[in-house]
Amino acid sequence: GEAAPAEAAHAGDSVLCLAGPSADGALVASGCYDNRVRLWRAADLQLVATLDGHQGSVRALAFGPAGGAAAALLASAAEDHTVRLWRHREAAALHAFTQPRAPLISVSFYRDGQALLASDDAGSLFIWDVAVRELRVKLALDSPVFGGIAIPANDSRLFSAHRDSTLRLWTLPEPANDGRRGRTLQTGAAPPSDLSAPVPVALVQASRSLVETLALDAKDGRFVATGADDGFILLWDGFSLDPISRIAGHKSWVLSLRFDASCTLLASASKDGEVSLWQFPSLECRQVFKLGSAAQALCFLPAAAEGSPQAQDTNQESLSLD
Repeated sequence: GEAAPAEAAHAGDSVLCLAGPSADGALVASGCYDNRVRLWRAADLQLVATLDGHQGSVRALAFGPAGGAAAALLASAAEDHTVRLWRHREAAALHAFTQPRAPLISVSFYRDGQALLASDDAGSLFIWDVAVRELRVKLALDSPVFGGIAIPANDSRLFSAHRDSTLRLWTLPEPANDGRRGRTLQTGAAPPSDLSAPVPVALVQASRSLVETLALDAKDGRFVATGADDGFILLWDGFSLDPISRIAGHKSWVLSLRFDASCTLLASASKDGEVSLWQFPSLECRQVFKLGSAAQALCFLPAAAEGSPQAQDTNQESLSLD
């Protein structure tokens, strides 16, 4: 169907990132240039809450994984050098992790939500223990993360897209078998001794242009997709980083990619003002939505019968694509 403006705009400010749905399927989150995080009801895209606290543009968002206390959490990374932790059900602020060196541009939960991994645009990667709110790992990288990070659910792999146009695969060391694996997210819990730096596994030159975004299939992490400034979308093996296919997806920068939950569709948003749906794994173009201006971010909504994405026009209000 045609794109229709969603209610409750961002007061003219452009959206930088989208996350969702939440573990219960109820919410989608957006981060904006106006320093705010907004929570939207996934069923009808009605504004539920506005989260204030950041003093810089919000660059990345991550909902906590299902199955535990972390399911109620949302993390936001911003240019004010902080990652903030929220309880999205109550729209309540929990904690701010601060690193003074540079803006934080990506964030992801792992270890069932017990750990939080983020990167800044100066070339550092950070891992915090969520329960005790303490930094456990700071790793200096030879090239900053630029296109984002992704971690498969219940997995020890980490994928990152870097400013030098490389795609990298890491292993996140498994926890020691000391009984702490299933502990609850309680402040004051015993600090874990087993959060350690990721170990590099593979590195590939993903493009001759800057890699703007990456996406991981939500089913089992078998596939990784990257999008670059040259308009191409590349598909990679999620275990070896061997190239699988390459398509001329857009006429300009590919700014966002997202697989649907069943891994039958891949959506791409571009600076050329188009959002494209690709049948997966054939990568045949199924549909193109023309927005008229750059599409910065997108996500799939659980209520969409055919996997229609929620996209963001960077000059207008949210757009719902049916």
